[in-house]
Amino acid sequence: MAFSYYKNRPCSNLFAVCMAYSQNTIISNLHLLQEQSFDTTTLKLRINRLYEEVTAAYELVQSDIATNARIARNQTEYRKSHDELVNKYEEICGRYQKAKEELMQVEVKKRELDNFIKSIAEMPKVVAEFDNSLWGAIVDHITVYKQGEISFTLRDGSEVKV
Repeated sequence: MAFSYYKNRPCSNLFAVCMAYSQNTIISNLHLLQEQSFDTTTLKLRINRLYEEVTAAYELVQSDIATNARIARNQTEYRKSHDELVNKYEEICGRYQKAKEELMQVEVKKRELDNFIKSIAEMPKVVAEFDNSLWGAIVDHITVYKQGEISFTLRDGSEVKV
């Protein structure tokens, strides 16, 4: 019978409590997700290492060309070794470019999540009127106890007791 007591009371205050609690929980969970998913430290280290490899491979190609210009060599052997060096250089360049593209994609996703977090943070914490769609997006179910207490279980699994 406790439900009949709450049935006719305005839910806006209860809804505002749930909204503010849920908003803070969502934002903190998104920040945690962002930290875990978008840490680029390892990727940046790999890019730096690949850049050093690209530079070293380029220098080997240039050194090979300079040596060939200074010293008489069998041109068939030179072309074979030169082609191997160029192929190695191009392979490393490919891995370097791929890693840079991966970093760009991660940074774009991180910016998108940043914007999403900002939009959630900018949402009003006090809701002036009841909104069915917002309520349904936040609240999973409500439990009304015999003592008249109400518990809102939110979609993220957290619970607000009123």
